[in-house]
Amino acid sequence: SDCSFDHGSEDGYGINNGCSAAFIPPNKQLPLPRPSGCSQNEFIRLFKKWFLGSHEYCFLLLAFMLKSLHRGFGAYAFLVLSGQQGSGKSVLSEWIKKLIDPSLPPHIPYPRESDDVVVAASNSYLFNFENGSGISGEMSDIMCGVATGSGYAKRKLYSDHEETSYVWHTPCIFNGIDEPTIRADFTDRIVTMELTGMIDKDRVALTQLKEDFEKDYSKLFGGLCDLLSKCMKTLPSIPKGNLPRMGDYIRMGTAMEKVLGHEPGSFLNAYKKNRADESERSFWANTMCCAIYHRLERDGSVSGTAEELRKKLFSRDSSRDPGFNAPKTPAHFGSELKRITPLLDYKGIHVEKSTRTANVRGIYTLAWKDPADHPSKGVNRISMRSRPMGGKEIINL
Repeated sequence: SDCSFDHGSEDGYGINNGCSAAFIPPNKQLPLPRPSGCSQNEFIRLFKKWFLGSHEYCFLLLAFMLKSLHRGFGAYAFLVLSGQQGSGKSVLSEWIKKLIDPSLPPHIPYPRESDDVVVAASNSYLFNFENGSGISGEMSDIMCGVATGSGYAKRKLYSDHEETSYVWHTPCIFNGIDEPTIRADFTDRIVTMELTGMIDKDRVALTQLKEDFEKDYSKLFGGLCDLLSKCMKTLPSIPKGNLPRMGDYIRMGTAMEKVLGHEPGSFLNAYKKNRADESERSFWANTMCCAIYHRLERDGSVSGTAEELRKKLFSRDSSRDPGFNAPKTPAHFGSELKRITPLLDYKGIHVEKSTRTANVRGIYTLAWKDPADHPSKGVNRISMRSRPMGGKEIINL
């Protein structure tokens, strides 16, 4: 190419004629559009037209796109699009990729092994995974490294002692009816958008939809880059401390909130609500979380070694069920308990482990942080009622 597009300036964006850098685009790569002038109000109108309208997810998605274009600055959030058949997940993810990293095909299958990620990272900037039913624990660890900036090394050939290495740091979209994983460390990095099905009278032929999108394509790209330059100018004034996880994404969203003139704190509140909804779904989708919660509902607390807790929480009959994903060994139980601790903390369950010595194994204690908020059959209800409740009423079911 004899020109390059520069949207990295804090004072705006422009076209640089006579590109000094040499680019070798993959065969699948498509060109970005030449941006058209677009006022901020017109861009927001077009963005709402094509991306979730007035839905609460709208500006969480816009922040994801801005952060994806802000290349190489901190960790990326994962965007998860879920919903029933016909809810528009594939089309929505295709539009997002088209504005950030257009290529053919616009979607690729969920990764099954590390080599799949290597191939995708060598040929794409934005991963757009589609129609997956789940990600293994090993792959979820790899994908977490993709979001924060990681690498992978392997032997060049079977007979060689040399290594070849790959470095990846890319944003990702996961699209499917089922959520991709219930691993707590993975779900802690995602922004989830659950789309609802459309009724027949609202459907438009895909060919017509693509034609209409092309008419707004260059304006959407120009408006997105203009907003990014304004957010980059605002970012230095956004605090870098006292942030929840995925702080770089939150800072970009907060800068966007300021540029668009929204009420201070509105983006963070929307993000926290999204995380709370996702934590709730992840909690009840996890076998161990459910078992621990129902045991504490009955007894108020439970303690023991990893093996003792495994036997207390999971009956022998349930562990024989091949569809029941219970930990099979004490080591597996302890490892999984570490992973789900953030989810347990979200539901008000405290996990404590005593120090292991040469002769004594570590003892886990699981209990409610505030028993008054979680009345259990095995605790003294009178003493619970005597505690200050801050206006809350305990209802015995």
